[in-house]
Amino acid sequence: MKASLPPFETLTKETYLAFATHLLSYIQSLEDDRFKDRQTIQEYRQLIWGKKSERHIAALAVLDLDASQPELPFAQLPEVKTSLTISTEPVPVEKENKKYLRVVKPSGRKELSQSLPREYVEILPDNYHEEMVRIDCQVTQELDYRPGSFFVRVISRPRFADPKTKGVAIAPMPQRPVHKGIAGAGLLAYILVSRFCDHLPYDRQVKMLNRHGEHIVNTSTVNHWVKESINLLSIIYSRIKQKVLESDYVQGDETTIKVLDRGKRSGKHQGYLWGYHAPKEKLVLMEYAEGRASEYPEVFLGDFQGVFQTDAYTGYDKLLKNKTGIIHIGCWAHARRNFTKALESDHSRASAALDMIGQLYDVEARCRNNNLGPNEILHLRREISLPTLEKLKLWAQQQELALNPKSLIAVACRYMLKRWDKLCYYTSDGRILIDNNLLENRFRPVALGRKNWLFAGNHQSAERSGIIYSILQSCALHKIEPHAYISDVLTRLPSLLYAPKDKIDELLPGNWKPLPQKIYQATTCRHSTNVA
Repeated sequence: MKASLPPFETLTKETYLAFATHLLSYIQSLEDDRFKDRQTIQEYRQLIWGKKSERHIAALAVLDLDASQPELPFAQLPEVKTSLTISTEPVPVEKENKKYLRVVKPSGRKELSQSLPREYVEILPDNYHEEMVRIDCQVTQELDYRPGSFFVRVISRPRFADPKTKGVAIAPMPQRPVHKGIAGAGLLAYILVSRFCDHLPYDRQVKMLNRHGEHIVNTSTVNHWVKESINLLSIIYSRIKQKVLESDYVQGDETTIKVLDRGKRSGKHQGYLWGYHAPKEKLVLMEYAEGRASEYPEVFLGDFQGVFQTDAYTGYDKLLKNKTGIIHIGCWAHARRNFTKALESDHSRASAALDMIGQLYDVEARCRNNNLGPNEILHLRREISLPTLEKLKLWAQQQELALNPKSLIAVACRYMLKRWDKLCYYTSDGRILIDNNLLENRFRPVALGRKNWLFAGNHQSAERSGIIYSILQSCALHKIEPHAYISDVLTRLPSLLYAPKDKIDELLPGNWKPLPQKIYQATTCRHSTNVA
């Protein structure tokens, strides 16, 4: 837009005021754009060079802005008269004198895990003879490793002629995870764990496996094995989904996943894994959807009744607006994150807020470390957390009125105050967690996987990813070794396809116990003529 001055000869008071008003509004819009640009630059600087952790350490949170940057000319704006008297100084935060007990770290080497198998080797002296009397024994433990290797299990089923019945007897073939497939449950579990826990793409796994022999497997075969295995594991997934919906406290969140889509010009589609976590049952469910609309969690939740904890995504507000029986609560990790972003632009105020929020988390750490029950947790929160929350609310209200509304610290205060009741609900129930971090941590393997296998092959593959991630992350919450679990469950599921729900529930991560007996028994018989 080309600016033009009004003609001096015809200049009147009204013309001058109109021109001056237009000029001031234009200057203000330029300053607003410049303010937003500075904020964007600060966010990118923090993303590239700053600390990635959200943990607030006041001594290390040093302001790193360019001192040569001029301040914004808010002082030159027209004065606005108000009846309120507001102090622009940050409210002093009273710091409690904390007494810490000195933790004495154990000395010496940490003992090796008892879950590891042991091999015992006895080394006798060179001059040993049978007349020597044993005094004692010096034992040394050495941690070692054997590379994984293939082996072929040859299953022999002899046929017998029975003179009594005048018939032929032969043992039935045990059902296998992949119908008419050559892969055993251990190999299938290895492939699934390598892909969804260790983030190895299938083609890389094929190259690793083929080092043990020429053309053992190929990518298309591995893809088929994975598809059939996850289809079988969907029986476990459906029971996890039912258990999550039966809980009265569920956390919700979502993350992105790229999917190949030939129908789009770019060839890729951004889908979403919607995650749901039942903290009491320690079960995670991830459900793939093609979008981020509120209709997807609405279909999942159905008739769910209870507490639903999420971030501030507006889709949840829209979803729960007209629903009864659901209490929607907030997440303090997301509220804290906004103050962490504001550390560089307003160090003193952001530090004050983070210190108070840190006191809330100190209470939660104390409850965790002492294994307190819900009633004890509730009592501690009411005694310590509630006064801290009242002080934080008063501080945020004063800062919001005193600051430029577009500054990062004002945005953080406004975010927190707008959702204050939802954020404070956890102080009324000892079972409720302060944040959604447990669920967000379950998404970390998805984020790491995206950097390695990059995308899912199609929408059906993305759905199967949600199934296996749900099972593996539920195992992680119960501290179950994933390969042992998947291998055992794939061995047992083929014979439980039409079993009642209670039999399937025995295989859920929280109830699972390894199969005590082996299906196959080793034998030295080698005279079998038919190989299935």
